[in-house]
Amino acid sequence: MNGKRIVIDSATNSLRMYGSDNLLAGTIDFIGEGGSTYPRMKLIEYVSGNPRYTVLIRPFIGEGGSTYPRMKLIEYVSGNPRYTVLIRPQLINVSENDGNDFYDVMINTNGISFLKNNVVTKSYPNK
Repeated sequence: MNGKRIVIDSATNSLRMYGSDNLLAGTIDFIGEGGSTYPRMKLIEYVSGNPRYTVLIRPFIGEGGSTYPRMKLIEYVSGNPRYTVLIRPQLINVSENDGNDFYDVMINTNGISFLKNNVVTKSYPNK
């Protein structure tokens, strides 16, 4: 089967979307953790057959089984994840992996922190 289509799979309780290039463009499915089931949605954009952007929306399961929504956007460069944005109710995290170093900017109710290779280089508290 080729071309744009939506496939509903009752065995996996999932929905998969394919683009005209026959590549997987999106999924809606369920994930299970700790005896509970949660929804997940993933969308993928391709350029020349390689992922360019991925958007992932799903709950984050924290300690004690508490959950909260999260959205993750990944931009690929030369087929590798280069930039990532993670949004949760209490945190916004923007990351870059340039192949040598890993940079982060984290914004939360405590302030703004800048990190290089998981080490804080600058921090601005909110008080």
